[in-house]
Amino acid sequence: MSKMTLFIPFLLSSLAFWFLSVQAIVLDLNDTQSIRDAAATAAYWVQELYNGNTTEGVLGKFPFPPYYWWESGGAWGGMVNYWHFTGDESYVNVTFDALVSQLGPAYDYVVPAEVFNEGNDDQAFWAFAGMDAAEFGFPAPTPPAPSWLQTVVNAWNLFAQRWASDSATCGGGLKWQFYPDNAGYYYKNTISNGGFFQLSARLARYTGNDTYLEWAERIWNWTTQVGLIDQAYNVFDGTDETINCSRLDHHQWTYNVGVFLYGSAVLQNYTNSSTRWVERTSGLLNSALVFFSPFQNATDIMFEAQCEHDYSCNTDQLSMKAYLSRWLARTSQMAPHTAGRIGALLKASALGAAAACTGGPYGNTCGVRWYVNGFDNQTGLGQQLSATEIFYSLLVNETSPPGYDPSLSVGLEPINISISTSLGPSNPEPTLATWEGAAPDTGESKDIVTLCIALLLLSSVLLLLTVAILVLLIMKEAPDSELPPPSVHTDGPDEWFYKYTAVEGYFLQDDPETDAASFDFKKHNFGLINRPYESDGSISTVSAASLTPWQRFAHHLVWLNEGPSALRKTTSYRLLFLGRHGQGFHNVGEAYYGTENWDCYWSLQDGNGTVTWADAHLTDLGISQAQDVHGFWLKQIEEQQIATPDSFYVSPLDRAINTAEITFRDLPLAKWGGRNQQHQDGQVDYRPLIKELLREGNGLHTCDRRSTKSEIAARWPGYRFEPAFTEQDKLWRADARESSSALRVRLRSLLDDVFAHDAHSVISFTAHSGAIAAILDVVGHRQFSLQTGAVIPVLVKVERVPGKRPVVDVDPWEPKPDCKGDNNHHPRAVSFEEFMRSPESTNHV
Repeated sequence: MSKMTLFIPFLLSSLAFWFLSVQAIVLDLNDTQSIRDAAATAAYWVQELYNGNTTEGVLGKFPFPPYYWWESGGAWGGMVNYWHFTGDESYVNVTFDALVSQLGPAYDYVVPAEVFNEGNDDQAFWAFAGMDAAEFGFPAPTPPAPSWLQTVVNAWNLFAQRWASDSATCGGGLKWQFYPDNAGYYYKNTISNGGFFQLSARLARYTGNDTYLEWAERIWNWTTQVGLIDQAYNVFDGTDETINCSRLDHHQWTYNVGVFLYGSAVLQNYTNSSTRWVERTSGLLNSALVFFSPFQNATDIMFEAQCEHDYSCNTDQLSMKAYLSRWLARTSQMAPHTAGRIGALLKASALGAAAACTGGPYGNTCGVRWYVNGFDNQTGLGQQLSATEIFYSLLVNETSPPGYDPSLSVGLEPINISISTSLGPSNPEPTLATWEGAAPDTGESKDIVTLCIALLLLSSVLLLLTVAILVLLIMKEAPDSELPPPSVHTDGPDEWFYKYTAVEGYFLQDDPETDAASFDFKKHNFGLINRPYESDGSISTVSAASLTPWQRFAHHLVWLNEGPSALRKTTSYRLLFLGRHGQGFHNVGEAYYGTENWDCYWSLQDGNGTVTWADAHLTDLGISQAQDVHGFWLKQIEEQQIATPDSFYVSPLDRAINTAEITFRDLPLAKWGGRNQQHQDGQVDYRPLIKELLREGNGLHTCDRRSTKSEIAARWPGYRFEPAFTEQDKLWRADARESSSALRVRLRSLLDDVFAHDAHSVISFTAHSGAIAAILDVVGHRQFSLQTGAVIPVLVKVERVPGKRPVVDVDPWEPKPDCKGDNNHHPRAVSFEEFMRSPESTNHV
């Protein structure tokens, strides 16, 4: 399609939805137009996040970071459903172009550009979109691209082939990844197998070919046997072939139960309501209720039970409610006996979502939590897509069900693959289903089986006896003085923690020879070492010669996160800019009175009658220091094309907020374009988030007691507060001071929270000397004291490690120091006002 063809629908949709985009969402369940308007408004903001039809983006893909390729497939599938349910054709062209762009060279949704990102589940979500397009009669691709149905069959054939090759372990099951070098290659996750199951069910119904039905049964039987679906129809996240699928990750997610629920409902429809599929559909719907009614006053409202309450949902997980919403609506079409219960769930959830879509400049941006009767300050693609899909789902009774046409499947037969039916490990009381079409049992075969079982049991007993004897011998030989070996975590992948490592060799501040007291980051390009990188080979010689050191580093950072060594689902590399606030009045107070008098008396006061240092503000010098850093950033942007931060976090204390405001406001912040090394001005909004845990070491000192939330909001309008930020300061204590070890644990929790929710690679933290020192300690960086107003960049490797984080000793908070003497005494002959104007006031910063 031409660029003009792409442009016209966007122009029309922009005009059509201009009125909607400046109105809050008002949802009337009894008014079809109200429902359509709500869905249209949410869908409008989905499209506002898409940049694939611009020079900065990639066709078909929502911007990465933070959105991985699979979520783009989920979003475009949602847009196909939105078109079918609402009849709104505003986004047909952009959706069509996006879907066609990611078909892959073999028309099977295997895309070479996604070699480091694509797994079986990722491919399945794009295949879902193709299947939606086939079932709903979405405009067909033009030659040489085949039909939507052909692309889905091509993908399905790959799943069947991979199942056969993966069956050497666990008796079957698809792996999460199909590229051996990608992290998670040995994990057999439920969404990959559920995707294969649902596509098999839908292809059976669409084509009338019972080979797909047989495969759906095979996948269901394997999934239940290993326990990923238990006898109560709870659906768990996955298992690991390295332990022969003997243990499970028991996390439950909305999209896991949803993918099996809709597939089961399709098979209920296809088999004319056979008892087994009616029972399975009912059982899965009942188990899905764990994702509804989070509180007594939030009956039937959907929530992501695993992560919403504690704000730990990552970017992927924030989109999962969209798919459950979609599949619930379509389940009610395929399995009419579920319609009443599903209708109540969809209605309550939609009303909750409408109440949550009250954020943003126009009061209609959607948040995560639908049960708080308001906006929770968390926005993004997953939030908008989930709202879009829950709204249009209310139109299900007015929408035709998915189509089917066996005549279109001629020549599209599934491949014939011989599969071993050897079974994997058995969980307690497994359900062993009988294959349809299996050969009848004979007495002779039973005798043979009985003999084989007896021999197997005998060999197992002998093996156990041998192992027991060896263990006893080893225990006997072991010296009594030896400590027992460290415990090995046998928990599944549901137990993990973040491991942080400061990566050395990139900045002068990493080098022990660099003196922190005399180092000036403004004279040394933030400290960046101009050195060759392993990634330089992927830059053309002509381009490399024209790149600045910061451009080459930014290319290297992209390469680390996306290149050959990337383990994108378990490892990332983040560049942190840690900035200390400019000089505050408390800094002058400590310099004037001396540390002992300050700690013993003056820090406990709100001020000295001349100045106030409770929640200390910046001095004139502190303001000047922040202005200097602002000017340095501007110079770096203009001369170095530096990769400016994508995210900004700030302490709730006034001196830090003011420093961040002066430093970053009005800078031409840039979004790094990735491998093409293009600096895109104006692509990043300065929207800092105030984080409670980013504050200075806490307690006793009034300079570290923050103002109320209302006072902060009045002084700094436009600054966002993290969810659950309280009106009063509940962390500060007047009777004790936070210990250094407690401070480190707090700042580690802050990093855990940020990295679980923020996929950006370049992040700014504006904080305090103690907080920054704690962060450096947590990531393993050498201590590097910062003067007021100074900034240190740190490259951090963030790994998601299985097991429990090692326990660290945390000292209790420390009481007020036991001071003697005249705490009001100070050795200076000058007044406080005169001291503030003297160079000495900067000596203790």
